[in-house]
Amino acid sequence: MEQIEVREYDLPDSYLFKKKVDVTSVKVWIPEKTCLVLGRSNDPDGSLHIRNIISNNIPVYKRPSGGETVILTLNTVVISIAFQQTNFKGGRSYFDIINNRIKTLLEALGIKNIELKGISDIALNDVKILGSALYQNKEVVFYHAVLNISESAELMERYIKHPAREPDYRKSRKHREFVTSLTKEKYEVNKMELITVLEKGLQEIRLPST
Repeated sequence: MEQIEVREYDLPDSYLFKKKVDVTSVKVWIPEKTCLVLGRSNDPDGSLHIRNIISNNIPVYKRPSGGETVILTLNTVVISIAFQQTNFKGGRSYFDIINNRIKTLLEALGIKNIELKGISDIALNDVKILGSALYQNKEVVFYHAVLNISESAELMERYIKHPAREPDYRKSRKHREFVTSLTKEKYEVNKMELITVLEKGLQEIRLPST
């Protein structure tokens, strides 16, 4: 069986996993190249179309956070936030707080019909526009998400298998039926304006201390 190298997660937000934060740290960034990132419980054989990845020389990383495998490209935006750990609240609480804030910020840019779906997704017209994952230890809570600006779900299908676990609202839909982009939904968003709005708006999040 063909093998691929799984690299240590060292992408631009990786430092947020590793330091103790005194204040909320936000990094919103655009990947420099296409890559795949396995969730903590994923493995290449179960999650990836390995032959296609080898053929196109796509790098693969594995992150410490949960969730399923994602693709990062120049047509996506990654949202990364680190908080000081306070009380080991359940992951659902963090997802609700942060994703509700992202929803509000996207609505302020004129994007409509946004809903929080599953445990950690944001959907647009009942199809996924953002997926997120969480990592926490005794010092830090780290949230990161991928917002699809204009990437095709067909590219995702080329490299990523159907996940072993899926949210109820997916209803066994293939990637191309389940994932959309802002462009596909007829929203033309300036990436740099979007990044500015998200960074400023997410910096204002305050988690409950108890």
